[in-house]
Amino acid sequence: MWKGSIVSPPHTSFDNRFYSLSITTPSHPPLVRFVTKINLPCADLTTGVVNPASLYSLRDWTPNSTMQDVLDNINGWISSMTLPENKRRAQPGENDEYE
Repeated sequence: MWKGSIVSPPHTSFDNRFYSLSITTPSHPPLVRFVTKINLPCADLTTGVVNPASLYSLRDWTPNSTMQDVLDNINGWISSMTLPENKRRAQPGENDEYE
């Protein structure tokens, strides 16, 4: 299992929060799950599991895919947090985590 984090952008409802992730391998594609609760269209609100269809690196996974592909794709979420439809989404408490 890999552990990762995202520092969210300022001036959004995510405003400078620190989001933890877990990435479980060797499932193919890897299972990506937010540990810290978040309200984004790509993540299940009750479990934090990321919908594979929402990340091209998971959706288009092949035997030649790498964790670097997944990490690069996750990095793109930071910019998605600034989109008008996402930047004002109500967020769970700052330190809330999924079970």
